[in-house]
Amino acid sequence: MLVLGLVGCALTGCGGGAKTIDTPTLVRVLGGAGFRNLYVISNEAQLQKLARRFHRPELARDPLDSDTTLVRGYSNPLTTPLTAVRLPSAKMAGRRSQNDRPLLTGRLPPREERLLPQGYDVKLLSETQVCNVVLTSYNLSRDQSLTRRFRVAVTRLRQHC
Repeated sequence: MLVLGLVGCALTGCGGGAKTIDTPTLVRVLGGAGFRNLYVISNEAQLQKLARRFHRPELARDPLDSDTTLVRGYSNPLTTPLTAVRLPSAKMAGRRSQNDRPLLTGRLPPREERLLPQGYDVKLLSETQVCNVVLTSYNLSRDQSLTRRFRVAVTRLRQHC
């Protein structure tokens, strides 16, 4: 099932010499590719909020350095024109992509398939991993400008790896 989950303007090394893309770079590149009304959901910030709410500081200890960038105005992340999940490493992003394979290939177990929005068409879904970022786009209206912006974002992000 599609799992959602996504610091400095310098790229940092990540195990084995692989480069990672930080959040400011990701947001700048997505904006430059024409995506507007972006907002970032920080894993760390969300855990801190939960820890405060439930008076359990241990919930915020050692959070995963990840965040999710979405386009505002869409209530379901499965149908948003762009979701970018930034993870700590390319290896983790690869695992995230592997977890999405059943969805992307139309081979979800029936109990998970029932969770998809009615009329959901996997053929309208695109997903690409670039370094430590997994980009997903659902193009409900088959908008060529969205397809072009997604490709531009992928190409420009690859320049930062």
